[in-house]
Amino acid sequence: MRHRTTIESGLIYGVGLFAAGFMLGTLRVMVVAPRFGDMAAVAMELPLMLGFAWVFAGWIVGPEPAQGSAHWLAAGATGFAVLMLAEAILGLTVFGLSLTQFLSGLVSGPGALGFGAQIISAFFPWARFRLAQRVTAR
Repeated sequence: MRHRTTIESGLIYGVGLFAAGFMLGTLRVMVVAPRFGDMAAVAMELPLMLGFAWVFAGWIVGPEPAQGSAHWLAAGATGFAVLMLAEAILGLTVFGLSLTQFLSGLVSGPGALGFGAQIISAFFPWARFRLAQRVTAR
C-alpha cells in the first residue's frame, strides 16, 4: 500500500472535518440554536465534532503508520489550514461576511469555543499516531 504524503493526509483530514462540520453546523444553526441559544448549541455540537475528528484521524493514520511524528503534526496543521480556508470561503461567499467579520467571529463567544476545538483537532492525527505506536509496541 502506498503511503500518503503529508499534504494528501492533511487535505483528506481538512476536507473531512469541513464536511462533517458543515452537516453538524447546519443542524446546529437551523434546529438547536433557535431553541437553546448559540453558545449552548455550539457546546452540544463540540463533543460530536471532536469525536468525529478523533475517529477520522485514526482512520487516516491507520493501525501501523510508517510516517513519523513530524508527518502527522504537519498533516494536522495542513488539515487545520484547509478547514479554516474552506470556512472562510463559505463565510465570505455564501454568508456575505467580510474578512474582518469572519475573523472576529473566531474570537468571540460561540466562535471562540469552536475555534478552540478546531485547534485541538489539529493535533489529533499526531495523537492517533502516538497511540498507534504504543499499541504496536506491545
